[in-house]
Amino acid sequence: MIGLAMDKFPKKKMAENEEFRCTMQQAIATQFSSLGGSLILNLQQAQMRLFNVVVAAPMPLPPIQLQPPVSVPSTLLTPTHTQMLRLNPPRHTVIPQTLPPYSL
Repeated sequence: MIGLAMDKFPKKKMAENEEFRCTMQQAIATQFSSLGGSLILNLQQAQMRLFNVVVAAPMPLPPIQLQPPVSVPSTLLTPTHTQMLRLNPPRHTVIPQTLPPYSL
């Protein structure tokens, strides 16, 4: 009787191990399938939000204010500096504005 139990024990353990392996494999496959579905749904939602942001009404740009030419005492400028200022005068300045917070 003990000999019979000893003969059946490895076969029984192998069957239990195989059943456990199949059960775990199925559980892992189910979890990955659920995760894949969630990721696809989240990706679609993120794409829609991004699309809504891109399609939303354009925000007005801050006004541009022209500035008068820079005046620097000529005693500090070399002829090269003076020539560079004549060739590249400042064009404009952007006035920063505070925009309202954006929410999705």
